[in-house]
Amino acid sequence: MEIERMMTNKRWTGVLKCGNNLYLSGVTSNKEGIIEQTKECLQKIDERLAMGGSDKAHILRATIYLKDMSMFADMNSVWEAWTSEEIAPARACVTADMSDDWELIEIVVDAVVK
Repeated sequence: MEIERMMTNKRWTGVLKCGNNLYLSGVTSNKEGIIEQTKECLQKIDERLAMGGSDKAHILRATIYLKDMSMFADMNSVWEAWTSEEIAPARACVTADMSDDWELIEIVVDAVVK
């Protein structure tokens, strides 16, 4: 099976397509505040899904990493405006140490091609 890599460097591949499966590397933002970072992450996810021939209605699973769970409600307010009950993916949200001090959120997505 052919594997197609997009947005690739020596360390990671931003979008990996294998058959009808899409795997997005963790998406982050350098904006200020959890609301703005979440908005930018979701915008980048939309763009990367489109690159692979998909959209948010075809996300199977999302894993959300938050620097601090006190940001959960604010992140969810943005997430819920972006998605709907009809297309909600399987999802997990956990706290994690981030690789940079300014990172408040990182989102990893698995999807299928539409």
